[in-house]
Amino acid sequence: MQLLQRISDILFKPKNFFSYIDKEKGLQKSFFYFSILQGIYTILTTLVIYYWPRAYTILFLLFFKDVPVQELLKTAIIGFLSAIVLSFIISGIIFGWLRLFKGKRPYYDAYKLYAYSSTPSLVFGWIPIVSFFTWIYSLVVLIIGTHVMYKMSSLKSTLIYIIPLAMLLILFVIITIFATFAILLAAGGDSF
Repeated sequence: MQLLQRISDILFKPKNFFSYIDKEKGLQKSFFYFSILQGIYTILTTLVIYYWPRAYTILFLLFFKDVPVQELLKTAIIGFLSAIVLSFIISGIIFGWLRLFKGKRPYYDAYKLYAYSSTPSLVFGWIPIVSFFTWIYSLVVLIIGTHVMYKMSSLKSTLIYIIPLAMLLILFVIITIFATFAILLAAGGDSF
């Protein structure tokens, strides 16, 4: 299956795609696929940062404002290599998480699941305004892939990802609230 065909199938027919690759053994094809898309993503993101730096947040600009091209390229290479290493770590987390829910498949299936479900983010995530939505669609593709490959119900496939994400979001909100209060107290004392 050609690269563009895989991208198209994942984006528009993920259920059929995961049924097809379910028979694929090992992680060579998925690793090669992920590496190519990650490389393209890294190049496009680097170009956007270089030519349109205001597209990113102010915090991001603090690190990359007036950065020489050599530094930007070095950061891009480190980012690419880190993403490759992280793909194995995240797949390991998914593998362990699915094991908790009686997912009895080998590690390479968890890697395939992660690599292919990253497609929306890797194909369109370099576009600043679109990147948030690509993350959501990547999660949807991950849920569909889990449903198909691990033979879990749609509800179970959804809840095993949504519940921990909701808990992390709640934790983030709580930490943000406490941090905000701490900063306000430190700055003005009794300005409440």
